Amino acid sequence: IMSFYNDLCASQSSISASMKANWNCKLFDIKVQEPGGDNWDPTTNRALPDVDKDNPVMNGTRGILEAKARFNKTNKELAKAHNYEIKQICSENFFQTHFIIGDDPRKIPLGDVNAFSQRVREVHPGLDPVFDQFWLHNQGFGGMKQMLNEIKEEVREVKESQKPLDHAGRLSTRLQRRSPWLLDVDTEIGSEEVPAKPEAKAEATNATAAQGLASPANWSESGGNMAKDQIFPSGCFDPGDVAGLLRDLWVSHAGTDDSDRGLSEEDAKGMVKEVFPNVTGDTWPQYWEEMNPDGDLKLSGEEFLVFAEKHLKDFQWPIQGYLNSECRNHHFSLLSLCKPQEISAHYQVAFVPGKKNSAGIYMTQQRINVVLSFKQFTDQSGWYRANLRIFNKSCIGSKTTTTVILMVLTLTLFSLLTLIDSLVTLILLPLNLYRILWMELPSDSSIEEIESGFWRKLLQGLDARGVASRFLPALIVLSERLLALGFIISVVEAGKESLMNTVLPFGILSEKCMIMWFRANKGWIIGRNVPRGINMINYINECTEVAGVDYLAELFFEVLFEDEGCFHALVVGLIILRILEAFSLSSRLNWLPRTLFLAKNKLQNFLLAYVCLVAGFSLIMTLYFGDIFQQFSSLQESFCTLLLYSFGSTERALYGSQPFIEVGSSHLHAALFFYTVFAVTIILNMFTTIVIDAFAAEGDPERYEKIYKEEMQSLTMRLLQVFGKGHLLNKKSQLTRQESSEDDKAET
Repeated sequence: IMSFYNDLCASQSSISASMKANWNCKLFDIKVQEPGGDNWDPTTNRALPDVDKDNPVMNGTRGILEAKARFNKTNKELAKAHNYEIKQICSENFFQTHFIIGDDPRKIPLGDVNAFSQRVREVHPGLDPVFDQFWLHNQGFGGMKQMLNEIKEEVREVKESQKPLDHAGRLSTRLQRRSPWLLDVDTEIGSEEVPAKPEAKAEATNATAAQGLASPANWSESGGNMAKDQIFPSGCFDPGDVAGLLRDLWVSHAGTDDSDRGLSEEDAKGMVKEVFPNVTGDTWPQYWEEMNPDGDLKLSGEEFLVFAEKHLKDFQWPIQGYLNSECRNHHFSLLSLCKPQEISAHYQVAFVPGKKNSAGIYMTQQRINVVLSFKQFTDQSGWYRANLRIFNKSCIGSKTTTTVILMVLTLTLFSLLTLIDSLVTLILLPLNLYRILWMELPSDSSIEEIESGFWRKLLQGLDARGVASRFLPALIVLSERLLALGFIISVVEAGKESLMNTVLPFGILSEKCMIMWFRANKGWIIGRNVPRGINMINYINECTEVAGVDYLAELFFEVLFEDEGCFHALVVGLIILRILEAFSLSSRLNWLPRTLFLAKNKLQNFLLAYVCLVAGFSLIMTLYFGDIFQQFSSLQESFCTLLLYSFGSTERALYGSQPFIEVGSSHLHAALFFYTVFAVTIILNMFTTIVIDAFAAEGDPERYEKIYKEEMQSLTMRLLQVFGKGHLLNKKSQLTRQESSEDDKAET
């Protein structure tokens, strides 16, 4: 999946090959957690040589409880060497360099394990081809497409030559070699091979290379030269990615060790000559003294960054620029060898032709984020649960004066209506809670006086100023406090996200943007295992030219309202619920809140019973079908599946089932039938009955008043018990019942 989408990003910008002029796609980051690797021989894809069952060299006999291979000195040394190799390959430094960043396909071609082992010292003495297969590349069908392209080219050559058959009526020898199973004649007597036209071969080579990142390692044998004449899709190079160019320069000489061993003077001279071709023996001492001011004969990563920032404009780079990560060789097949716990790949797809800046260059507007994540089922299993997340953010440059007015109006109204009261209530909440816990209620008062005094104290905890509680119900006051709390949390989350490095510049970068991109990624440049990117505030300040009111609109919207989560959506939902209070003001619409109030207790009990029922069935489904069907692989998955099934979404529950063909699928349908009888036919009909009964009671004023009074007394009793005052109401209720009984006796 990762190979497929990575190639789709490189060759078609995740949109379409015909839309690459407007859309760009970049691999933002790859995260790998806990790459391990077990006791396995990566060179031969077999068990280690010190294991008897997979040792093809040792002969002889052994007892059933004996182990011969692990006591052989040669086998032990080989096993130790191969085990060391797999630990090197599965180390964090190796994955950071060759898997997360990726190798240049011009140096290490896709699928060429020989070049991989020759250029990378950790891959020694070699790597089995299965751990770096070429067919995983080129949209997942690289090898197959290559073969089909060769067959199409041969057929075209035959048609153009008008000699598909020789004089004896046989196919040409090239087609005989390609499809020998179609031939029932002697292949030794055949026509001569039809020569291919040079221009036709060139067209085929270009067409093949245009479809993917690279051709197989042996492509040079069929007329191409992949290593020298690598043809990348459009958009694979970024001339303005100075951080990537500097990282390639530093890592190629110093490596990515966490120890930051630095460079000697001779190595530093060779590195500087790559970007300063005119450096000579006479001028080098001056550069070395500038690069190494402490004179310790070692160039550290920090010293290199200081020198690079000073001479950033003077460096000479390749014309094409930095080879982007999506066009590199990431060796995704190594996942099957190292089996990390979690893998995620973050892609950004950008619509580049937005607004023009003063230099006439288009600024990036729309950004679509695509995150592929995989979590391993169990340790070292090699099987992963896939997850895809697609989200986007607002367009840069789309905010106007109207946006500023709406934001100011929203903040002003929100502050005046609920935010100020909520902040005061939040500050005084500990004091009010203390007063509620230690409040004194007179025991000689009536039940109504006890309830009234308790609710006054309780409302002080929800409304410290005591303004809203004078004309609003307690439930509405509580919803406003939750609304303010949700808004504060959403603003904090938006502010945190605006300071996170989540932006990858696209298009032609200005000088200010290049410098900011360099400064924000200094640790990444010198090979440290840190993510790259810049935050949105720096991107707006340095990489765009929005100014004036538009700048304020972009900045305030990003800091206050732009978040990837659902906090602002929850706030909007609470606002809608708050607006529904208007129904109670209308005699034609107040039946809705009154009905919900009468049904709330029974609905709470119903939801508790319903959740217990679904949880019980979820446990059964997980135990019985968890190993067969993915939708029942865990208790959480089973609960979500059955919950959706209860309300008509059956596709998830029946995914992958083949009833009357496979026994487990038939059992699944039988279990879902019993679940439908209990959870859907019986339980959900009870839900309907509860609502209908409450609606009928709401239409009778006397019945409504009676039920309303009972509900309020029940709620007050529970709250008093929570705060340790329930004994007062119990005692008063007993006295009231005794007085009522005495009155009845007197009347009798």
